[in-house]
Amino acid sequence: MTVASSGERVAIEATLSNINLRNFFDVIVSIDDVEKGKPEPDIFLLASQRLGIALQGCIVYEDSERGLEAARREGMRSIDVRVLPQNKYLDL
Repeated sequence: MTVASSGERVAIEATLSNINLRNFFDVIVSIDDVEKGKPEPDIFLLASQRLGIALQGCIVYEDSERGLEAARREGMRSIDVRVLPQNKYLDL
């Protein structure tokens, strides 16, 4: 599993560590790793490459229009997490 974010690596690493989720991700791709950010699909392309998984085998969980557009541009399946029901019992 990977995080493919438009954020800077230092912020991503710190956030994941602070919420005790860093160990769940094999790969982190940040804006620091690519020339163009979302809505260009570069971040997702690099993430799938580093995972060794074809784009068609990936599912993007995204919280922004720019990210959803990036996934659409490459024909990747995507889920808009902004429309998922909020779990009142999940306390991150």
